[in-house]
Amino acid sequence: RQRQMCIRDRLTGMASRIDALMRGQKRFLGDVAHELCSPLARMRTALGILELKLPESERHRLNDLEREAAELAALIEEILAFSRSAVAVQQLQTEWIDVRDLLVECIAREAPQTKAELSVEADLRWLTDPRLLQRALCNVLRNATRHAGAEVELRITTGCEQGRLWIAIADRGPGVAEEELNRLFDPFYRADVSRQRETGGVGLGLSIVHHCITALQGSVSASNAPAGGLVVRFELPPL
Repeated sequence: RQRQMCIRDRLTGMASRIDALMRGQKRFLGDVAHELCSPLARMRTALGILELKLPESERHRLNDLEREAAELAALIEEILAFSRSAVAVQQLQTEWIDVRDLLVECIAREAPQTKAELSVEADLRWLTDPRLLQRALCNVLRNATRHAGAEVELRITTGCEQGRLWIAIADRGPGVAEEELNRLFDPFYRADVSRQRETGGVGLGLSIVHHCITALQGSVSASNAPAGGLVVRFELPPL
């Protein structure tokens, strides 16, 4: 028994050190990204001034530089969001929310031009941290419109099973290879590297989703729909 307690204490200590290391890495990423904001802003300002001074026939030469600057800005913002998600989970603020209202707000913010079918029980309310749940929902919607295209159709359903709230967001896009599904929530993992320059993103969006839902003591998974497209499903713990 004493040996079991010793092993348990070692595992607990190891888990604590790993958690501290991961949080330290996220803070480091956030600090680096923050430091990059100022030189990037100066570079984009300089590009704007240079564009005004160049003759019209030469301005097209700046297009590649402007695209690279825009891509770098998106990368920095995504890293900052990833870093902020680590801080937010230490300060959970739970309150009762109307699930339908939250979903409607997320759709209006991230997919206003997308056809979305919403199926939510009337007066469905849940006790949770709305900031983290909203961030997770918005990231999934943003990911769907980014990788499946603005014309993609979304189907969002909710329900309760064994006292747990579940939310499923399904798109009718191309889906993901089965062997890649388990890695979608890994930081910096990109299932379709060849499309990244067109669609943006560096593989942090779904990692932030996983981080937020785990902080709410829930779970998140991804699967391919039988009719095609990706389904991301959240499950939140019983009240």
